[in-house]
Amino acid sequence: MNAHYFLAAACPALAAMIRSDFLRREIGTVWLVLFGVCHLSYALMLAGGKTVAASVALNLVVVGLMFSFLKGYAGFIRRSSVPSGTMVGKGDWWFLGTLAPGFAPEEYVRFLTLSFALTWVGWKLYAVFRPRTSTVPLVGTVGICFLFYVFIRALK
Repeated sequence: MNAHYFLAAACPALAAMIRSDFLRREIGTVWLVLFGVCHLSYALMLAGGKTVAASVALNLVVVGLMFSFLKGYAGFIRRSSVPSGTMVGKGDWWFLGTLAPGFAPEEYVRFLTLSFALTWVGWKLYAVFRPRTSTVPLVGTVGICFLFYVFIRALK
């Protein structure tokens, strides 16, 4: 079976999560699990178990470090402690975890950095038109970046 079928199967689940995150700032567990299983299957077929396990471990450390720095920075800027649940929800953590198997660590850092930068710029522009919006749909915006990433990889 072609590994790319698993990635194609993950796209409807990702689309459902993106839509849900933009509308309600929540993602469905079923869609998250389906996306995670498809993406993990894709990664295992391409790279094998040992490589995927090592990538997942390193990528989860990277995510933890990125959000630790983000929390520290936000606390410094606001001069107060920032509850972690107000910045990044559980669904965001789980979603970034389901992305981890499909990336080599260096590639994951580049993807997250670009995705977060595009999210920040896009959300700042969106806030001009909807100033009352205070939370960022991270799964939705990073999910859109991932769809572009998949499309670009498919062209190669």
